Amino acid sequence: MGEDLEKGTLVGLSGYTLIELIVTMVVIAVLAGIAIVSLPSSDYKSQVDAEKLIVNIRYAQEKAMSEGGTCCLVFQGNSYSLMCGNKPVPFADNTNTVNLNEAVSVKCGSEETTKVCVDYTGDPDCPNTVHIALGDKEIDIYPYTGGVFEKK
Repeated sequence: MGEDLEKGTLVGLSGYTLIELIVTMVVIAVLAGIAIVSLPSSDYKSQVDAEKLIVNIRYAQEKAMSEGGTCCLVFQGNSYSLMCGNKPVPFADNTNTVNLNEAVSVKCGSEETTKVCVDYTGDPDCPNTVHIALGDKEIDIYPYTGGVFEKK
């Protein structure tokens, strides 16, 4: 075999050509692109909505404590806004209304409600746990402590 290499021929050696490797990489890239596009995005959207709602509840608590008053998240269909006192207040990202991908259900104990209010201590005005259902995500706000947690 050493003599074949010296003569410039590669007898008995095999491998893939550059064209075969490039075609294989293109096929893998196309398949990966299809797989990424077909991932369910609704799960991600509802998770983002739930996390943003938790952040905005905590923002309402902070706003009520810093201003020494009461702030409420007011829910209407698939959206909610923030009211402190009797005036609308923008959220930390300077939006006045947050639109959700799914309808939201808010309960104070077992009673349906359209708003969640917190006082100057960050405590919700509901004597029971406030339960917020957003699609398959569930968020609870506990009385006396104001703790906000997503149920896993």
